Amino acid sequence: MPNFNGQMGLCDWGCSVGLNLIMLHDYLVCVCFMIMCVVGGVLVLIVPKAGFFSGGIHFRNVYRENTLELWWTIIPIFMIIIMGYPSFVQLYAMGMNDKPKFTTVKVTGHQWYWSYEYQVDFNSLFSSLGVTKGGEGLQFINEGGEHSLPELLISYDSYTMSVSEGDLDPGFRYGQYVDYPMVLPGNSNIEVKVTSADVIHCWTIHGLGVKMDAVPGRVNASHLSNLRPGYTGWGGCSEMCGLNHWQMSAEVEVLSQEDFALWALVWLYSDLTDSD
Repeated sequence: MPNFNGQMGLCDWGCSVGLNLIMLHDYLVCVCFMIMCVVGGVLVLIVPKAGFFSGGIHFRNVYRENTLELWWTIIPIFMIIIMGYPSFVQLYAMGMNDKPKFTTVKVTGHQWYWSYEYQVDFNSLFSSLGVTKGGEGLQFINEGGEHSLPELLISYDSYTMSVSEGDLDPGFRYGQYVDYPMVLPGNSNIEVKVTSADVIHCWTIHGLGVKMDAVPGRVNASHLSNLRPGYTGWGGCSEMCGLNHWQMSAEVEVLSQEDFALWALVWLYSDLTDSD
């Protein structure tokens, strides 16, 4: 889709799901335009000749023609199949993904902010990056004297940033920027689990093609594939969840896998220094 200063086309895509949704949208628009041209052309050719002011001319090949009635019943059925099949394929791809996940992120909705939790296994993280225990990277020694890398639970809250009085900086997205955005590794498969701690929310990131209800006592899962490094997307809550519903903004930043590992190590270092 063309994009001129963000004013035309759909929003930028951040993963394969978002790209497939844009392609599906363009495909359906082309099909609908073709249907509109065919139906409009038939109306332009027939209506002026069959109108009341034209004497009401009847076409012998149109009225009470069983063959024509059969075809204008069969053709719309094929059109529905042509339009529906890609939609069902995309819907299935969004809900089912059996590929191994790089990491899993839990998103919890609160009134009125989001919480993110990562369960980071550094052994599998560095193995996926081609870094082994015998490499020259960071190593940890447990009580038995063996080299092992710990698991880390990264948990933080994300609040919408407010601005002080005065002029806003150029490009500042008022009501969309957050203090701690959600961070995801690029070129990987991610599972996002969404739930709520109080009322019903809806975690929505348009560029990722995610619009997942956050229901108390229930966990809904979404799968993201082939995240594009360098992508930054914005969204929020799509359910009216109370007085400050507008403050439930969501921001996602996609880093490379190496930068994501560095980001996780910064959290590990912060936890180690805080414990000391």
